[in-house]
Order: sequence, then C-alpha cells, then structure tokens
Amino acid sequence: MTSPKLPWEISLGNILTIVVLGVGVAMAFSTVDARTLANVEKIAGVSVSVLEIRREKDAMEARLRAVEARSARDDERMANILTLLARIDQRLDRIERSGQ
Repeated sequence: MTSPKLPWEISLGNILTIVVLGVGVAMAFSTVDARTLANVEKIAGVSVSVLEIRREKDAMEARLRAVEARSARDDERMANILTLLARIDQRLDRIERSGQ
C-alpha cells in the first residue's frame, strides 16, 4: 500500500484563502479595537458620574449633619422653654394659693 502524498505546491486558491483569512483577522482586530475605545470612553464618563455623585453625597451628608445639629439645638431650647413654663406654672399655683 502506498502512503498518501502531500503536494507542496501553492495554488491560487491557497493564496486567496490566506488573503481572506488575513483580511478577516484585520477586520476583527479593528472591530475589537473600536469597541475597546468606545468602552474606555464610556468608562471615563461613568467614572466622572461616580465622582459627581460622591461629591453630591458628601454635600448631602454635610447638610444633614448641619440639620441634625440645628435640630439638637432646637430640642435643647424647647426643653429649656418647657422647664421655664413649668416654673412659671408652679409660681402661678403658689400665687393662687397664697391669694385665697
């Protein structure tokens, strides 16, 4: 039995196949490169958005702390007013008792 022979000849079909394969690889690389560039731009935009959101969050937290501090001062003032009203009420009770 004879062994199969591989001809080492390059035909026009072989050349066309190599050219088409090269063009396909180049197009695929170009497409991947374009998508990568688009993704990099999107990531940069999202990064800027994230930084803006963080700044806004920090500003909101600062405002919230200021409101909480103001609320605590108002609560303290209200407690002082209630204490003062209680003392006034006690004095009025004493005055009413002593007037009778």
